[in-house]
Amino acid sequence: MNSISLDSIAAQHGMPTLVKIDVEGFEMAVLQSAPAVLATRPTVVMEFNTLCLSNFGRVNPRDAIDTIMRIFPKVEVITQEGRKPLTDPYVFLSENILEHGSVDNIVCSWG
Repeated sequence: MNSISLDSIAAQHGMPTLVKIDVEGFEMAVLQSAPAVLATRPTVVMEFNTLCLSNFGRVNPRDAIDTIMRIFPKVEVITQEGRKPLTDPYVFLSENILEHGSVDNIVCSWG
């Protein structure tokens, strides 16, 4: 499969203010392909699927959430009640796997 970096797409079409990432385990690769885009501080909404991250992306989910929390100062989980701040990666992963069927959507922003 051919791929193109998010930075390349943004260079052609302009810098986004909102990015939605749902690529079945390759979310970390998309983030790694986007230093220029991330430098402009867009809001990023992404799926966090522990099964896809580990099976398809070959990424340790704990490493993924730690990286996300390092990049973005504010990370929230989308729940039925609204957004819930993600402050503890251990609790997040536990709930993600045991209560949410390994799938959550998160909102990552800059403040």
